[in-house]
Amino acid sequence: MTSINEVLDWLTTTQSPENVRQRARLLILDCLGCMVAGSRAPELKRLASIQAKLDPGPIVLPGTDETVSMSAAAYRFAVAACRDEACEGLATAHGRPGVATVAAIWSLGSQMGATMTQMTDALITGYEVGSRLGEVMRIKKGMHVDGTFTCLGAAAAAAKLLQLKPIEINAAIQIAAMQMPSTLYLPIKEGADSRNTYLGHAASLGLQSAFAVKAGMITPRDALSEAYRITLGYDQQMPSLRPINHWLILDGYFKPWASVRHVHYGAAAALELRKSLPENLKLEAIQLSIYEEAMVYCANRDPHTTIQAQFSLTWGVAAMLVLGDLAPEAFSAEALSNQKIRDIESIISVKSDPALGKDGIRSAILNLTIENKTYQAFVDRVIGDPGLPMTSNQVIAKFLRYSIPSLGEKAAHDWVTKIVHSS
Repeated sequence: MTSINEVLDWLTTTQSPENVRQRARLLILDCLGCMVAGSRAPELKRLASIQAKLDPGPIVLPGTDETVSMSAAAYRFAVAACRDEACEGLATAHGRPGVATVAAIWSLGSQMGATMTQMTDALITGYEVGSRLGEVMRIKKGMHVDGTFTCLGAAAAAAKLLQLKPIEINAAIQIAAMQMPSTLYLPIKEGADSRNTYLGHAASLGLQSAFAVKAGMITPRDALSEAYRITLGYDQQMPSLRPINHWLILDGYFKPWASVRHVHYGAAAALELRKSLPENLKLEAIQLSIYEEAMVYCANRDPHTTIQAQFSLTWGVAAMLVLGDLAPEAFSAEALSNQKIRDIESIISVKSDPALGKDGIRSAILNLTIENKTYQAFVDRVIGDPGLPMTSNQVIAKFLRYSIPSLGEKAAHDWVTKIVHSS
């Protein structure tokens, strides 16, 4: 069995290879771009103003003017980064080990004056710990993954950045596990964007857990197992973690589009058909067949808020057929009032097919019927999957697209240089 101690020993004694370090830097850049774009939303602007007034401090997040405390910055970084649902993830962990971890080390690193190399090291530690725990700490029905295991990686990363020993990093993880949240899927069903606060809480909890260890607070030996049994409700021993010597950060994905990853498979099929369909023909019927997990999280129909649309298989297909892209704007208030998208969304039928998720490979089949003729597309990977990763240039281009409206062209390019190329 692989324990958390073995993972930490491996991370402490093994120099991460260059491709892992470069991947970590791209992850920081991508999270930053998503945060900058999300910060333009009205509710994030209001949150920044409230924090500046009631929780002031020395940290200024890129793309904003407000000076806030380190904890406030970490919280808002994570909330803004997931706002457009364009941020990273790891399919085997069924979540995103990176966002809360990056948010924690960005704010802490800014406070400490840490180098990008130090932040990269901390991120790798947090990601490899958090992703392994995410793989085994599967949520119960009705829960949302963002508020569970994500705090554990954030705690490990913050402790690493504070230069704590492996035994102390483990203690920070245990403290976070003692209070690991049990977060609900409910706000997505009701279209409530308060779901975005889950990762903010995870980043904050991770930071404070590391501070508690640094202060010398005593931790129980194995809160992780208790959290597995009590918080997640499993009547069995916590499974062994993924063996060491495999860098899970290389298996993670970057998103080329906004919206939940499950939406992308049907949307990719829609884009493929859109390229070959005759123009101005009336769609008579649309059927999407997809793997079962996508139906669990993204079966929302007729969405009326941004977050509902981001978690809607049918909206993703319809928006892609009409717009040819799933930028954040495809889930905006303007897009939600687009009657053409709504008309198409209303005629889409969806069914789950266990064969489309066999061996953990996500896939989708889309059938479009036009004038009694059916057009079909099959997709078993999308850009960002391990077999079709986004290149460094694609990640950088996405960052520039998302950040230039707020930062300006020069500042955006300067961040690319500082994060991707600096020591």
